[in-house]
Formats: sequence, structure tokens, C-alpha cells
Amino acid sequence: MGSSASTGVALIGLLDAFRGKKRDPSEAAELAHLLETEELGIAGGKQDQYAAAYGGMNFMAFEDPVVRVSSLNPPDWALNELEKHLVLCYTGRGRVSGDIISTVMEAYRRGESGTVRALHRLKAIAAEMRDALLEGNLEAFGALLRENWDNQKALHPSVTNPQMDKLFAIALAEGAIGGKALGAGGGGCLLFYCRPDREHVVCRALGEAGAQLLSFNFDFKGLQVWTVPQQTSVDLWGEQ
Repeated sequence: MGSSASTGVALIGLLDAFRGKKRDPSEAAELAHLLETEELGIAGGKQDQYAAAYGGMNFMAFEDPVVRVSSLNPPDWALNELEKHLVLCYTGRGRVSGDIISTVMEAYRRGESGTVRALHRLKAIAAEMRDALLEGNLEAFGALLRENWDNQKALHPSVTNPQMDKLFAIALAEGAIGGKALGAGGGGCLLFYCRPDREHVVCRALGEAGAQLLSFNFDFKGLQVWTVPQQTSVDLWGEQ
């Protein structure tokens, strides 16, 4: 879910505030990505850092070295319905996303047709999902989530595992229109879009299958830094 990228962006914001420095979201995202990939040696793209820095719902175009971020404004009712009918769960299995990404990129560099074809389709799906959201066509959005997952799995066998396949089958059988792994796959979290009034059924079934359900809300502010005025300390006994 981009936890390492979010932590990196937040840390940069904290250090900037301490030093009295102001930095725009793109600069914070780029620096966080540089630290993670160059200093820590963890393979990965820039989308997580940009998502954390900007907040909101965005369409990102990566034209190395330029990243173009376009804010999306779906109808309010569509955002409310989307947030209500999305189900997020943890599979119970962690993974090192950089390892999976490195494996996929090696296959791409070798020109493996399945990997290359899946990557191109994933790029096209992103634009189709953008259009579906702007039109408020959530049924199409859910179907595209499912196609996205099919193409994710085509990148490399390590993207999925038996537990993930089991959870997907359960969610689809109980009323999910589609879903995908968040991040590189191989474990971590899954996100499903459910038919109206089926999200509670999907949640129950996933929980019974061993998944950990996670609550969430959309964030539209991105990186925020604030200062709390220093106050007189109080000890454990309430004495100043």
C-alpha cells in the first residue's frame, strides 16, 4: 500500500519543517523516491511517492524524467459510492516488493512477450479506469480492476500465490465485481470493488478465510506538516 513511500515523504516533510524549508509535492516525491531506490537500493517506480505527496485522486503520466500529475474530479456521488463499496484486506503474508519488481523488470529487459504485453495493457487500463471514474461508471471501473489483476499475474508467477488466488475466488463468488493486488503483489493487500450492498458479505467471507479487513478513507490533502505549540510538561502524577 505504499507504506515505505508514505513514510519517506512524511520524513522529508518533517525534516523540511525543522529546517524551515518549503518544498512542493513533486520535489518531496522525487527526493523520497531517490532515497528509497538509490540510497536503500529498493527497486520501484515513483507512483507511491507521488500519491503520498499529492493526495487526492490523480492520473499520473511518467515520461522520464518528467512526471505529469492530473487531478481527477469524479462526481461526488461516485466518490461516495466508490468509498462505500471498496473492500481492503491484508492477505496475511508480507513480501519485499522490490524483489518482485526487479524480477519483472529483468523479464521486460529480456523481451519476454508475456511480460511486455501485460505491461502495455496495464498502461492502457490506467487510462480506461480514469475515464470510467470521471464518467461515474463504477461497474466498468470494477471490471477493469479485475482485468488489471489478470495482467498483473501475467507479469511473473511470483505476483500471486495460492492464498491470494483463494481470496480472489471467494470475493468474486460473494459479490465483488473485480479486484487487484496493491503494489507489486506476492502478498500484502488486496482491494475489491463490490456490487451495491454486497460489500458486507464479501468482508465476512474474506474474514472467515483468514484475511484481515482494513478500514480506510480517501485522503485529499497529501503531505501535511503542522507544529504543536510547546506546552508545560506534566508528570505522570499530574504535577507541573
